[in-house]
Amino acid sequence: MPAGILKKLRTVGIHHTWNTICNILATHIRVTTTMNTEDGHVIDVRTCTTPTEEQHMIYNNLHMKHTPPGRKYIKSPIKTQRCSVEK
Repeated sequence: MPAGILKKLRTVGIHHTWNTICNILATHIRVTTTMNTEDGHVIDVRTCTTPTEEQHMIYNNLHMKHTPPGRKYIKSPIKTQRCSVEK
């Protein structure tokens, strides 16, 4: 699979190694921010980083979607963890 991707990128003038492609795309990530509320819930906010120009170029030439999914809010009750202490 990497060989096919690299071949497709080379035909459009992108001559990076597989490791370089992975390193470039590794910074386009999904981030979760977690907050506790006063009413005993947890709010998780999920967002995507915006792709760089170089990431855009790779995604476009591979005909891949690069627009990040929208922001997602998840509210759930706080789960209490029970820890046993051995004596």
